[in-house]
Amino acid sequence: MTPQTAPLSAQQSILMPGGHNMRTLIGVIAIMAFLAGLALLFSRATLRLSGDWNTQLSRSMTVQVSLSPLAAENNFDTQMRVAADSLRGIIGDKAKISIVDQSASQALIKPWIGNLELPESLTLPGLISIEMAEDGSLPSINRLESQLQQAGIVASIDDHSRWANQIQDTARNFVLSGIALLALLLMAAIGVNLFATRASMAAQRSIISVLAQVGATDSFIAKLFIGQAARRSAIGAGIGLLMLILVWSLLSFSLISEAMFWSSLNPIFADIMWISGLWIAFILFCSLAAGVATKRALIQDRKRA
Repeated sequence: MTPQTAPLSAQQSILMPGGHNMRTLIGVIAIMAFLAGLALLFSRATLRLSGDWNTQLSRSMTVQVSLSPLAAENNFDTQMRVAADSLRGIIGDKAKISIVDQSASQALIKPWIGNLELPESLTLPGLISIEMAEDGSLPSINRLESQLQQAGIVASIDDHSRWANQIQDTARNFVLSGIALLALLLMAAIGVNLFATRASMAAQRSIISVLAQVGATDSFIAKLFIGQAARRSAIGAGIGLLMLILVWSLLSFSLISEAMFWSSLNPIFADIMWISGLWIAFILFCSLAAGVATKRALIQDRKRA
C-alpha cells in the first residue's frame, strides 16, 4: 500500500502529534476565535440596537411651543392644553400626545447649565411628545406647523431625523470597526498557522524525507499538514467560540439591554449561524495557510537539492 492510498486514519498518524506545542497553538487559536466572534456579535448587536432606536424615532416627534411670558405665572397649563388639543385635532387618535411638565423640561437642559439658576423672567418653551401607533404614520412637519399657526400657536417641530442619522452613522462606524478587527484576527490566525506549519516541517524533516523516498508526492505531504492544521483550528476555534456563546448568554441574562443581547429566539439562531460560519472560516483559512506553507517549503527544498 503506497502512502497515497493509505487510509485517512493511517495518514493522520504519520506526523508527530506536537505535544505541548500543539496545545499552545490550539490555545492561541481559541483566543483569536473568541475575540473575532466577540467583534462579530457586537457588530450584529449594534445593528439590532440602532435598528430598534431608528424604528422608535421614526414614529415620534417633539413639539416645542413658544409660550407667552404669562405662562410663567398660572397660564402654562392652559396654553399647553390648547396646543395639545390642536395637535390631537390634526393627528387624530393614532398617536399618544403627552405634555412634558416644566420640571422635566428644566431637567433636560441641566446637563448644559449645571446647577445654574435660571432667571424667573426666562420662560422655557413648552414641550409636547408625540408617539405614533405602529399602524399610524406621522404627518408632515410643514402641515403641523401651518395648522398650529392658524390656531395661534407658535411652535417648532423636530421629527428626530437628524438624531436618527447620527445613530446610523455611529452604528456604521462600529460595524466597520468590528469587520476590520475580525479581518485582522483572521489574518493573524493565517500567520500563526504559516509559522506553525513551517516549524512542524522543520521538526519532522526526517519523516518528510522518508515519505519522499517511498514515492509520496508533494500533494500527499501537503495534505498531511493541511489535515493537521484543520484539526488544530477546528478544536481551537471551536473552544473559543463555545466560550463566547457561554459568555454572551450570561451577559444576556444579567444585562437589561434586550436589543443588544439575546432576548428572543430569532437573534439567537441568527447569531449562532454566523458563529458557525466563522468557525468554518477559521478552519478553511488555517488549512489554506498550511497548504501554501507546505507547498512553498517543498519547492524551496527541491531547489536547494
